[in-house]
Amino acid sequence: HMEKVSQHVLDILSAGIAEYTQNITLMIMAYEDGLDMVEIEEIQSVYEKLETTMLFYQSHATGPDRLLSQELYIRLQETMRRMMGKEAQKPDERVSR
Repeated sequence: HMEKVSQHVLDILSAGIAEYTQNITLMIMAYEDGLDMVEIEEIQSVYEKLETTMLFYQSHATGPDRLLSQELYIRLQETMRRMMGKEAQKPDERVSR
């Protein structure tokens, strides 16, 4: 049996998740636009932390909050997969010609 997490804590987590989701989405867009300020490792690191938090939140949230969080998580996974897919298709620029 998991200990109960207060609604206050869940609200704080929810706000943090929303903020980080926005941040990572902007990072992915910047990365896909070829802006050099964002490294793929940086995005993956933010994603891993966000994923951990989202899964924790989902295991404690109930009702619509939980459903919304699951929806957000699925969309984020799809975005990451799309980005990694594009990454895999990119010619490796480090290879000397």
